[in-house]
Amino acid sequence: MLFPNKKAHSIQIINTCRALASEGAEVILMVSKLDRKTDKECLNFYGLSEHPNLKIKGTAQKKGRRSFNLFVLREVLRHRKDKNTVLFFRDKKLARIFIVLKRFFKIPCIIEEDAPASGYRNLSEQLSQKGKQLSFIEKYKYVFRISRRKSLQSFLYKNADGVICQTEGIKQAICEDFSPFVPMTVVACATKLMNREFEYEADKVLYLGHLYPQKGVDVLIKALQYLPNRELLIIGGNKKEDISRLKNLSFRLHVDERVTFAGCVPHSDIERYFEGAGVAVIPIINTVGQRLFTSPMKLFEYMSARVPIVASDFPSMREILENGKTAVLVEPESPKALAEGIEKILTDREFAEEITQNAYEKVKGFTWEKRAKNIILFLKPLLERNKRQ
Repeated sequence: MLFPNKKAHSIQIINTCRALASEGAEVILMVSKLDRKTDKECLNFYGLSEHPNLKIKGTAQKKGRRSFNLFVLREVLRHRKDKNTVLFFRDKKLARIFIVLKRFFKIPCIIEEDAPASGYRNLSEQLSQKGKQLSFIEKYKYVFRISRRKSLQSFLYKNADGVICQTEGIKQAICEDFSPFVPMTVVACATKLMNREFEYEADKVLYLGHLYPQKGVDVLIKALQYLPNRELLIIGGNKKEDISRLKNLSFRLHVDERVTFAGCVPHSDIERYFEGAGVAVIPIINTVGQRLFTSPMKLFEYMSARVPIVASDFPSMREILENGKTAVLVEPESPKALAEGIEKILTDREFAEEITQNAYEKVKGFTWEKRAKNIILFLKPLLERNKRQ
């Protein structure tokens, strides 16, 4: 995958690295297929400024996985005698290589987990969500893929020096399924605080993010049938099949004239798309990953933008949101319940303003700066232990 890009995980990574640099850490971000010549160009893509403590290094676009692994290996060799170095991984396959070589490098290896291999936990549920049309071969391939992923994660969780989880649900699942021996902590996703005020007269319905079926945008479009006077703005979606599916659905339901697809937009421009949004929606559906593990960046951006939130009532959402206090949580996969939640916020603007202000106060604890401080706090004892060895 080219870097920089508009993917949410890339936005999270670069903002975390920039915040760590601001907190005094010297950060080298290693990426494959670097698409910019300078750090300044990469950071400008995300609306960020340069920092002397942050360097971005990567391989050329045409080089493959093996070249990238060797590229990272050479960089790590330069730092193997530095007792203040930590290897911080989101790439699990790359992490496995360096954990195997950990005795040689003697550098702590930290894993950040945003999506554990949930498929094997409730395999029958996962297969049913994939669709009843799966052939025996397709089911076998899916089970085999999940088994390999489970084996990889089991190795990582038991041999890394620490695991950072993005939600309590992820941490609990790892503890239940793998019984890891390593230190673990929860550091949620984050956002920057936006200089916006609550818009009392705003009346548009906003959705920001991916358009995969499990994200529930189909349910949101169906909810428009119960909201005859409301307009929906959808931002995001990088797969033509997802956009086509949703456009066809809105046409069949005769709500297409009230749905606007803005497509993917630069993250640095995202703030202006909140203008006129009276309510923002997170309509995730009942899958293992969405129900227990998801911590979408859009959740924190909605809170920061002072836009009231309607979300599916799942444990993953309740880690951050409280029904009636910071958001309206509704029955999942119910277009009618979703429509009722949206209409409540759009018609009772005093209530909407109250929960929006509560959400804004809460999101002050979920800035990129706070995230970086929490990561550094977790890393300090690991580094001290490494220095004593």
